[in-house]
Amino acid sequence: MAVNVINPNKGRVYFAKDGLVLDSANLDKYHPNSNVNTLQVNIEDGGMLNAMALINYQTPNMAMKGQATTSHWYPLFFIGMNNVKVANEGGKRTFAQYLTPVPVNILNRNLGKATPMNVTATVKLVGGINFLGLFDSVENLQTEHPASESLDDDYAIGGVIDVEGNVTFYQVEETSTDVYEWVEKNESVNPLLSVLESKQYNITNISVQGGFGNATPLPLETQHFQILWQAINNQGIQISDLDNKVDNVITLYQDAIQEVVETPTIHPTKSSNFPFGQKVELDVKISVDNDLIEVESDGLKVTNEKVDERIDLKTNPIIQDLNEHIEDLNNPHGVTAEQVDTYVKTTIDSKDADTLQQAKDYTYSQVEIDNKDTAIMNKANSLENANMFKDVNYNNVNGVLTFTKYDDTTKAIDLPLELLVESGYYDEVTNELVLVLANSSEIRIPVGNLLTDLDAHNIRFNGSGTNYLTAKTEVEGAVKELDTRVKANADNVALKVSTSDIVDDLVSTDVDKPLSANQGKVLNDTTAKLAVSNVFTQPQQVPNATLPQHTTNLSQVETMFEMFKRQLRGYNLAMPDLAGKTDLGGGNYRFYNDNGITINYNVNDYIWTINGTTTGFAESELFNVETNTEYVISYIAVSGTLTGGGLNLYINSPSINVIQQINQNIDKQNTFTTTTQTTFRFSVSAGRTFTNYQFKLQLSKGSTATPYTIPGEIPQYKIVGES
Repeated sequence: MAVNVINPNKGRVYFAKDGLVLDSANLDKYHPNSNVNTLQVNIEDGGMLNAMALINYQTPNMAMKGQATTSHWYPLFFIGMNNVKVANEGGKRTFAQYLTPVPVNILNRNLGKATPMNVTATVKLVGGINFLGLFDSVENLQTEHPASESLDDDYAIGGVIDVEGNVTFYQVEETSTDVYEWVEKNESVNPLLSVLESKQYNITNISVQGGFGNATPLPLETQHFQILWQAINNQGIQISDLDNKVDNVITLYQDAIQEVVETPTIHPTKSSNFPFGQKVELDVKISVDNDLIEVESDGLKVTNEKVDERIDLKTNPIIQDLNEHIEDLNNPHGVTAEQVDTYVKTTIDSKDADTLQQAKDYTYSQVEIDNKDTAIMNKANSLENANMFKDVNYNNVNGVLTFTKYDDTTKAIDLPLELLVESGYYDEVTNELVLVLANSSEIRIPVGNLLTDLDAHNIRFNGSGTNYLTAKTEVEGAVKELDTRVKANADNVALKVSTSDIVDDLVSTDVDKPLSANQGKVLNDTTAKLAVSNVFTQPQQVPNATLPQHTTNLSQVETMFEMFKRQLRGYNLAMPDLAGKTDLGGGNYRFYNDNGITINYNVNDYIWTINGTTTGFAESELFNVETNTEYVISYIAVSGTLTGGGLNLYINSPSINVIQQINQNIDKQNTFTTTTQTTFRFSVSAGRTFTNYQFKLQLSKGSTATPYTIPGEIPQYKIVGES
């Protein structure tokens, strides 16, 4: 019977100076149940003095949590330099070797999973001039490097890393006279921190195999043991190379001994670095009495056997200390529960007791568990074997639903969003209710019979002509308003002008009788005749006068006549001042040209035309109005479109809107009364587009709207009863 074996895994990766991955091996064989999961990181430009190397792991989006998980920063342990020939290269490169165990909490992310989990890692190499290294607290930084004047002068920098892997930088300052302290710094306060060089290397192809095991949190002592064992394992790796380092020390000593004159006062000293900063120092006194050296004719010779004994005296205590540290399981580093992201022992014991009791209160029998496991596996296998859907995605832009099967094939369904109703309106010509779809097509619903039936039993109001009733959407309300208006009209009959009351002469002295249109024409013709005579061209004297009389001229009469015309009901006061405006020909004058739009006024058809898109706020005066006067303004739409906002017609000052068109060009009327306002103006905000936008304006005094008349001309009145 075959047995699945979980092998130990030692992954490695090689980085060039520019961060490019040159080669890698065994990055896809990590297993959460393996007791050996190490990663060797080889960096071409690593190994510099006063540097620290850190690594951070990141798992992909978790299906249950919907978010990425990022680890703290873990240290990389420097184990030496090595010359290696990487794949597809002819020569060798020199790399700094770093070693680290892959953290258990990263591997356990895939515990209980059947498929591999991809993991990315980021290696950070930080170092620089006067960087003293990384410490776990400010107190330890002070212990290792007491704050002093020399450290202040040297601009020394120390890093402190917290339990979450965040690094804070400190520098020495003289906080008071001759008192020096480590003070927290940042880049904005002290740009010197920018001398710290930080390089980043990315590993994207790490894979953790699926595995099954007990996911219950381990007791604190066991977790401490695992953490300590990882550190001890790292120390064991370094100790395994101790013999080679000792041989190197011996070689260094042999190479350093040169021909010197025999003297008892020279003490050459050599040292070699061992793990954790330990040093082996050996003083070789050059003397004929020194039993380590033999004096020969061609120089001095060191006796290797005796040197080895001396080195053993130095290295044996170090090895003994390491072995005792390895065997010490009483938490010599003082690791706390918070540092390993777990609970204290009392909390774990309490949770274990609660969990055990809950398990006792509700637990299936082994047979029931086996049956349920089998049923679940059968259902899962059935879904997969049947190649059912395992995922679905909806694209809200194009309305496509995409279903993914277990074999990763897909099926797309295009939802008919273009058939959704976006708007609608009523077509009065065809008596149809029109629904406009998203694809701009229409669905027309005939409602002619319904309207005919309503017409047969009720009064139909179509919103135009004499049967126009404001804001009445049902027959009952319309009839009631019609009744009210009929009564009001009957009450006002006495106020209407009868044809018999109209005066058709210029000799009547009645003050409550209107003048006929015929007499208005007589006045107009008389004025014209007087204009062509010399009666107004030269000052005239009143005949038979015994006293000097004031003379009159054409200008005075015209002024009086203009004032007279302006008081007539229906006289159109919407006359712009075209003095100084550019004549474009054909009766067109350029009234406004600024902020992206042009406004023309035609003196032949009296039409205003706007074109262009406003690039800023546009406004100007159109004509004047009188204070404390009631007016009626009529906006007569001609053609063209407005998009992007509104056109405002208002009086000023203060400003009061009287007509507003929002993305439209339709007929409108309004009655207003001025107080202190003296000008009638227009305004348009930025971003409004006018396309051949044309309209006319009728401004007359009074409270009743009158038919459109040509600005500046006397209205042609029609006598009641005339055909």
